[in-house]
Amino acid sequence: MHLSILGDLDLLFPVDGHKFVANVSVLPAIDEFLLGSEWLVKNETKWDFAKGTICLGNRLIHVYRRTLNKVCRCILLSEDCVVPPKHEANVLVKMLDDGISSF
Repeated sequence: MHLSILGDLDLLFPVDGHKFVANVSVLPAIDEFLLGSEWLVKNETKWDFAKGTICLGNRLIHVYRRTLNKVCRCILLSEDCVVPPKHEANVLVKMLDDGISSF
């Protein structure tokens, strides 16, 4: 698979009202980006999962903490269903517990 890169740019983006910059490659096939480990190290990132905070440099940011009381970890199908790699599929299911929150 060949990805056509249009170019690179320094992308300015906000996190909790603070501005940050990341150098990203621009491709027509990609509309989101992930911050890699190099960027996290460069910005001295420290993530405290227990407190729900991220420290980027000297900025303390409180992250969104969702509570998951009920989650669905397994869905059983009545018929075989094959989803090829790198594909999505809508599969009909019936959930036994309607109290499980959807994401």
